[in-house]
Amino acid sequence: MDIIDHYSGRVKFLVGINGAGKTHALLESLKLHESEAFLLTEDGMALIPRDKKRVQINIEEQLYLYQDETSRGKPGRNFDSEKISDNAFNVVTFCQGILERLNRFSNKSKGQEKLHNIMSIFLTYNLNNINILYFDEPENFLDEAFLKVISDFFDLLIDSGYIIRVATHNSRLLNILKIEIDDIILFHDHNTLSISKEEVSNIFNKTSSAVESIRIAENIQEDASISYKLNLTQFSHAFSNFVDQSLKSTEFYRCLFHKKVIIVEGQSDIVALSFINKDFDSSIEIYNPNGKAFIPFFTMLFRALNKEVLVIIDNDLPLQNDLGILRHPVAISYYLNQIESDSMVKVITHNPDLEGHYEIDLDSIATDLGMSSSIRKRNKGWHKSMAAYIFFSQEENRLRLKQHILEDSEDRTMFELE
Repeated sequence: MDIIDHYSGRVKFLVGINGAGKTHALLESLKLHESEAFLLTEDGMALIPRDKKRVQINIEEQLYLYQDETSRGKPGRNFDSEKISDNAFNVVTFCQGILERLNRFSNKSKGQEKLHNIMSIFLTYNLNNINILYFDEPENFLDEAFLKVISDFFDLLIDSGYIIRVATHNSRLLNILKIEIDDIILFHDHNTLSISKEEVSNIFNKTSSAVESIRIAENIQEDASISYKLNLTQFSHAFSNFVDQSLKSTEFYRCLFHKKVIIVEGQSDIVALSFINKDFDSSIEIYNPNGKAFIPFFTMLFRALNKEVLVIIDNDLPLQNDLGILRHPVAISYYLNQIESDSMVKVITHNPDLEGHYEIDLDSIATDLGMSSSIRKRNKGWHKSMAAYIFFSQEENRLRLKQHILEDSEDRTMFELE
């Protein structure tokens, strides 16, 4: 597949587990464009077109200098020269500046050596006729500071008019660059998919409308806060902000590198699951969408991205003293249970919530922690997270959790024990 011609845009990030075909795709595309491209390997070495000659650089006159091989060994050796284009010159000056910083280290780390190699390559060959640059896992061996250098370098390359394609395993690099969802190509078994912002918006509207239809049909009480969230696309600035914060987060990017995603309602669920994390398949990521209202959207978004999804929710059904009133979150639970027929979506319910299902004594734990009732009211989420940590620290409670999440349900094979 020619990922250059098939996908528009100056930058595309190739994302997927090892063996998914990212490197193969880069190499195949390089074959098609070898006269105008080169590839940087994960070790920081270069695959360069055969006819590409090495150059020297005259910064003052903005020139590439080619040695005349026929004059080798002769006095007054001749050089052919070529004006460095303005775009290429921006890259040259950036790389020279990074090399000057790196050369201050007498004993370089592996990451420093790799960055040194990359910067040197861009000073060794003429970039005037290069349009496409491929990078295979540029983040390898680089710490946070050097990741920032690479991200600045990519920004410069894009601004200078180069097309770049990057195969990566690093969610942090995506986060630093704030890569758009439609600039990500997902790889799975050498198949690819990408999703547009318009499709994201359509998924949001479709899931929100489905929840609202259920709420009306079941005569479920409306909640103003949940209604606002479900109708977020009606407020363009609010929806854009939501997308930017959610889909450009390290947490979301991490999910793209896994085959399976567990979606939970809140932090206490994450705390609880952390105690049985090692029992899950190794290619699983846990995602918190920051509110039950957004769970339908993220469930269907991850499905559109070919992820297997497990949703862990509270059923939120009323207790006896609530006079049987169904509240808005119940409509969300109903919707999720309806889509469970999709073989790639599984729903596990806590009745009525995590604390009630496992009979976590919040009052007793609060007393042991020295929390007054007023502190508890102002810090409900924190209180529940601490209670979950204390409760599931005990082995018998962990076993109950593991049984409910991993073993109770029939056809739970997609999240089976290793």
